[in-house]
Amino acid sequence: MKDTNLTQKRKNEILTIVNQILRIAKFNGRSIDVVDLANKNGFSVFGLKEDAEIDGAIIGRKDKDILNIIAYKKNLSEKENRFIIAHELGHFFLHFDNEKFNFGGTFAYAYHDHRNLSKSLEEEADFFAANLLMPKDIFLEEVKKIGELARYKIGQNLLSDIFNVTPECIKLRLGETDAF
Repeated sequence: MKDTNLTQKRKNEILTIVNQILRIAKFNGRSIDVVDLANKNGFSVFGLKEDAEIDGAIIGRKDKDILNIIAYKKNLSEKENRFIIAHELGHFFLHFDNEKFNFGGTFAYAYHDHRNLSKSLEEEADFFAANLLMPKDIFLEEVKKIGELARYKIGQNLLSDIFNVTPECIKLRLGETDAF
């Protein structure tokens, strides 16, 4: 998750998709179960070895008759891996029909390295993940509850625990949403 070059039109398209997913999942809480969401969409979720060169990956296709996989790096925190899984789900919902991810119309593959994001499709997947894990209205409601504390590490750590994401994600989300 970082500053993005996404157009407002594309952000709105992604938000529509995220809101449909949250509505279908009957989400009304603060922390969506991304592994359950992945499983319900035909994915098995696996941990990668600690020395894996990537943080996460998605392999599969929209046909649920085959094994679709989302993988994450085992030695990262639960909060980091939730974002990675949500990011990979973003590729599934946003990009699996895109020829950049589709090999000959059969399988699609993408991997996530959250330290080196620059391509628009990666930015879209990050925007998807941020909105799936921290829906704007709920996020702003929680920020309002803690008020000025959200500007400081203690408040960001509290929000991090509420949404089960890293404090770094919270800082970026605060900037994205113009919470102050």
